[in-house]
Amino acid sequence: MPVDFVKCVNDGGKVRTKDLGQGKYMRICFDKNGKSHEGEVTTKKESSMDICIQSRIVEKKIDEGQRTVTAGILEGDSASLNKRFYPLSVVESVKDLVGIKSLIGHDTDSPEDIVAKITASSMSGKRLIGAFKFGNDTKSEMMFQKVKDGLVDSVSIRASGETKPGKINNEEMDIVQSLKIYSVDWVVEGGVESAKVMQVFENAPTIVYEDKSIKIDEQGFQDCMSNGGKMSMKDMGNDMAMPMCSINGQNHNGQTMAKADAEKMMAKHESRRIEMEKEMQEKLDAAVKEAEELKKKNEALEASTKKAELDAYKTQKLSTIEDKDIRADVAENLSGDSKESIDASFNKLKKLAEGVAKKSGSKIVMSPVEGDKENEFKSLDAVFESKTVEKKDKVEILSTLMGK
Repeated sequence: MPVDFVKCVNDGGKVRTKDLGQGKYMRICFDKNGKSHEGEVTTKKESSMDICIQSRIVEKKIDEGQRTVTAGILEGDSASLNKRFYPLSVVESVKDLVGIKSLIGHDTDSPEDIVAKITASSMSGKRLIGAFKFGNDTKSEMMFQKVKDGLVDSVSIRASGETKPGKINNEEMDIVQSLKIYSVDWVVEGGVESAKVMQVFENAPTIVYEDKSIKIDEQGFQDCMSNGGKMSMKDMGNDMAMPMCSINGQNHNGQTMAKADAEKMMAKHESRRIEMEKEMQEKLDAAVKEAEELKKKNEALEASTKKAELDAYKTQKLSTIEDKDIRADVAENLSGDSKESIDASFNKLKKLAEGVAKKSGSKIVMSPVEGDKENEFKSLDAVFESKTVEKKDKVEILSTLMGK
């Protein structure tokens, strides 16, 4: 520290703290002539922060003979206006305050502004109680009388500590994790408005600690739920849980809530999701069935259209045969499932029929069925005109005539 700063402090100068921002501060000493002497620029520890807690004096007891004031200092499970919560366990951890100094206000570090020190401390229920023994100098006597007369009605704790973001009753708070008290000073109510204790919880509230690495996507979560996404939940401790919804490979985090409420939401959503899946499956099955029926209709229509086209093609081909009988013979046996196969069948049958017609004068005697002289055939025409000769036999005769 600079020599002039140290000399100013040793000579009883008043020390003030100047916040320089970005985690830095400077002590400044004002000597008896009002001249300022700067100390070194100091960086606050990253693991801690300055904490101020202000509360009205409660359970005040005055012992004029011993020059002591016994009063409540801080209550466990209390919250200040600056949204800082002090759990009972943290308050209990600092219950030994013996030796802690008490100054006039927060704006001084000067030894001459020390008016009392704590000689005893203990817990009374949730309340931390301290016994302040005042000095005999003029300032100490003045402050003792003011506290006694109720003119000074509040104490303010100057401390450092660690906090962690969380929620109480869905309200964001800084939850104090640890506390180191440097002094408990005398102030008037309203001195540091934001540091005032605004609420003391009769029962320890449920604390939900926030994990800043987890991104809340409430809109995405609601959209996921509406679209039938799959729900799960993350245990956040203290009977709290964070609901999550997954759809299309993406997760969406909802707001942390009581685990029981998250479980009810999850059960209700799962029931609805199953219904939605069932409805979607029914619609899918109906669409598949409709598609199959449509396919069958299209296939039948295509087959009918193709048959009509082939029948028309057959008629066209047959119309090229002038001879009525040959045309009838060809038409009776004409087949094929494509124009190419119809052409092949038509050409073969036409050639066969024309060959038969040329040889229609040939005498062919068919061997009648034994004992049946009436069915003896005298010519090829008689064979083909007969109704008793089977078609396969007629074809065999034709093949023989054609040299097949």
